Amino acid sequence: MSTSMLRREWRLLRADKLLGALTLLFCALALYATFNGRSLRTQQKATITSVRGEESLRLDSLNRVMTQLERGDSVQVSPGSDPRSPAVAGRSVAARWMVLPPGPLSTLAVGQSDLYPYFVKVTTTSRLSAIMNEEIDNPVALLAGRLDLAFVLLVLFPLLVLALTYNVTSREREQGTLSLIASQPADVRRIMLAKIVVRAGAVVALALVISVFAAVAGDAPLASPAVLARLAWWCTIVLVYGAFWFAVALAVNALGKSSATNAVALLGVWFALVIVIPALVSNAVMLIYPVPPRLALITAARAVQDSMTAATPRRGDALADFLAEHPRYRGSSKADTTDPQVAGVANANAQEQQLRPLYDAFDAKLRTRQDAAERFRFLSPALATQSALLDAAGTSSRRWRRFEDTWITAHDAWRTFFNDRVFAGTTLTRADLSTVPVPQFVEESTSSLSLPVGLSVLAVLVPALLLGLWSAAALRSARNPFS
Repeated sequence: MSTSMLRREWRLLRADKLLGALTLLFCALALYATFNGRSLRTQQKATITSVRGEESLRLDSLNRVMTQLERGDSVQVSPGSDPRSPAVAGRSVAARWMVLPPGPLSTLAVGQSDLYPYFVKVTTTSRLSAIMNEEIDNPVALLAGRLDLAFVLLVLFPLLVLALTYNVTSREREQGTLSLIASQPADVRRIMLAKIVVRAGAVVALALVISVFAAVAGDAPLASPAVLARLAWWCTIVLVYGAFWFAVALAVNALGKSSATNAVALLGVWFALVIVIPALVSNAVMLIYPVPPRLALITAARAVQDSMTAATPRRGDALADFLAEHPRYRGSSKADTTDPQVAGVANANAQEQQLRPLYDAFDAKLRTRQDAAERFRFLSPALATQSALLDAAGTSSRRWRRFEDTWITAHDAWRTFFNDRVFAGTTLTRADLSTVPVPQFVEESTSSLSLPVGLSVLAVLVPALLLGLWSAAALRSARNPFS
């Protein structure tokens, strides 16, 4: 396949009006998708800034009040807002926000980041307060989802490929130019390969340029080596996914059918791999691994709270019951049992103990379903590509699960820190508050990201190579792919 042959095919492709129209449409949809991703990223960053601002102002006020109290200044504080009380500090005035920042390439793929909570307050209250996220979004908008660049590449990018390749062999035969091609000294199979290579180069290059542009326009921190590595993974995924669809087009063209037959066959393959199989996998996973609605969890948790409230009408009883069930505090407790704040902490701990099995059972079922969905992604190149794109962008459910695990650990550490001081009868100082465990989310390393993304890439690359090898064998055995 000579350079002159490639240049000739490129000139013919540029003269095709279909390419220009499809390119404009694809670019318009990609720009709109980029705008959607950027708007969500901007909204989330603004919300996190607001949350951090509230925390900073509250902690500054806490520090000023504590300073005045330690100096002996006259400061009016009610028992319910006294920062020296571990019960009050742990429940409200010293509470911290734990946030999940937008994914490094969240502009490119929204994923389910608009569904999962990305800011949670760490307090001594039960986990129910975190389940009922304080963010309120339009449920209709959440149900419809957002058009992002990942959707454009997964669903519409293959259609662009197929529209430019469904008739690379049959067109010349149907237009009567076969004799001119056959008169050329070059092998007609090389001419067909040149047609595929030129179209693949143009379309994949367009997708890669749009991806890089979206990352830049989305304010991705490309100065970070870790983010650059994610972008490299994204481009690799797009390249492999494009190669798969060109391999499919080459295989269908190698059958030597008419343009109409090729178009129908390719649309059927696209519909099966992009629409039908993902839908069947989704329905099968939901059927085999049922998970109750989150509303059912909240309802059950509130029922437990109501039953405990009815069973212990007096907070003093709750404190006595808690100390009886926790020998760790019973022998050394110096807390004032008449203090309603102390009794409230005991009641909250008792509720958390009763609610934890509900949370754990719900999370176990949900994670079992998510793990099954991850395994089933190998049934379709579209599913494998989607999983890899979300991992590279930092908007996958796997990343949110790491955030949830970090928050649960931080929540337990926070409750332990303040409970120990509540039942020891400790009066907090500024030095005590400076040792509070601050919850932080640590981003996944690039090396740990390589395994799941690499497996997804292989799930797309292997069938692409197999189709390419089969097509090459079919073309060698055929007398003339254009006949």
